[in-house]
Amino acid sequence: MSNIAWPDLITEIYADERYKLGTERVETPQEVNAADSTHYGSRTWVFVKTTSALVKGEVVTPLAGTGALTPFTVVEATAAVAPKLIVQGVAQHEITVAEPYGWIVKRGMCEVLCDGGVTGRASIVTSSTAGQVVNMAATNQEDAVIGVALEDDTGAATLVTAIVDCGA
Repeated sequence: MSNIAWPDLITEIYADERYKLGTERVETPQEVNAADSTHYGSRTWVFVKTTSALVKGEVVTPLAGTGALTPFTVVEATAAVAPKLIVQGVAQHEITVAEPYGWIVKRGMCEVLCDGGVTGRASIVTSSTAGQVVNMAATNQEDAVIGVALEDDTGAATLVTAIVDCGA
C-alpha cells in the first residue's frame, strides 16, 4: 500500500467518491514525519464520506440508519465509550458538507480532540461530547479503547497527540 504513487494529497477533499469507500492508504514513517516533525511511525488512512462537517481531531463512527450502520459513511462520535470496532477513525483536517469525501486516520500517531480531562499516557475512549475523547474509566471499558494520549490536554475541545487504532 505504501508503495502506491497516489495522485493527490492526503488532505484533499472531494465532492465525489474519488476512491471506493473504505480504501486504505498507508503513509511511511518518513512521510508521517515530513508532514509533522513531532509524529513518528507509519499511519493508515481510510477514505470516507461524512454527512456533517468535520474538523481536525474529531473521532467518527458510522452513520446509524434504521437499525443498521453504514460503514465508511461517518458522523461525529456521540456515544460515550463506543466499541473500538465501531469507531472508524479521526479526522486530521476539515471535511465539509459541500465536499464530503476525504481521508481520516485509522491507525497511527495523530491529533485527537479532547474533552478537557485527558492525561498523557492514558487510554482514551469516545466521549458523549460530539467527536471528542476522554480517559478510560478504571474498569469495563477495555473494548472501547481507541488509543493512548501522549500528552495532557489543556482544556475542553483541545487537541492532543495520540496513537490510535480504530475499527476492524
